Amino acid sequence: MTPYHTPSGHEPPPLPHGGLGHIADSTFSVFGAHYLPFILIALLPQIPLLVGGIISLTGIGPIFTFDFPVEPSEEPVEPLQISLWEVLGVILSFVISILAGGATIYAVARHYLGSPVLVQRSYEYAWARFPKLLGSFLLVLLILIVPGVLSVFIIGIPLLVFAVVALLFVTHAVAIEQQDPTDALKRSWNVVQGNWWRTFGLLAGITLAIIGATLIIFLPAGRFLPPALVVLLSTAFSTVVTPIATIAITVLYFDIRVRKEQYTHNDLARELGA
Repeated sequence: MTPYHTPSGHEPPPLPHGGLGHIADSTFSVFGAHYLPFILIALLPQIPLLVGGIISLTGIGPIFTFDFPVEPSEEPVEPLQISLWEVLGVILSFVISILAGGATIYAVARHYLGSPVLVQRSYEYAWARFPKLLGSFLLVLLILIVPGVLSVFIIGIPLLVFAVVALLFVTHAVAIEQQDPTDALKRSWNVVQGNWWRTFGLLAGITLAIIGATLIIFLPAGRFLPPALVVLLSTAFSTVVTPIATIAITVLYFDIRVRKEQYTHNDLARELGA
């Protein structure tokens, strides 16, 4: 097979193939090479949340109040107050975040093909696949409801963890391999098979790192900074952390396919239609 070359004739970066340490190094290498496009892709879903949060602090617009019932002998609980702007911000952010996930995966693929990583092109690619991206997300959510409810009891926690790991590459199957939502579920499990513990290890590492960073940053910030600055800090944090996590999972996805399928740049280019 003829080796893949970029349009300029240069060899593209090698596809990842190594241990979890190599996955981590590759993740930060990809992010460092294109940090601005990745941050801009991740920033877009944060804008509705940021705007909604700031407007709600001004008190503009209707406020929805939810009271919590308590027994007469118990201390009263502060009612939960949510502004209309916060609700709209969450809904819009949810839709854009699905697009951002697909756009980030595509951007990582472009990196490994040696092609320019462009924000607009990445979002256009994701938008063309939005129905499938949304459908696959909703299917995964539906599947996780049962183990999620059972996780209230200790016995349900292993089932939830197993399901999350098994379904980790559903979005990649849609965005890279052009799979339909139902086929993407099967494809994700096929990729994970034989690599469950490696996948779990990476996901656990990402989760613990995010939890640790959140505690270190936001425990003191919540005490010493005004609410508006906390909102801005939260936006900046998510804008950096989200693409790094998505890149890491995508790098692992490519790594597993290289190991199991002798996956090449030509295969990637064909799947993307490049």
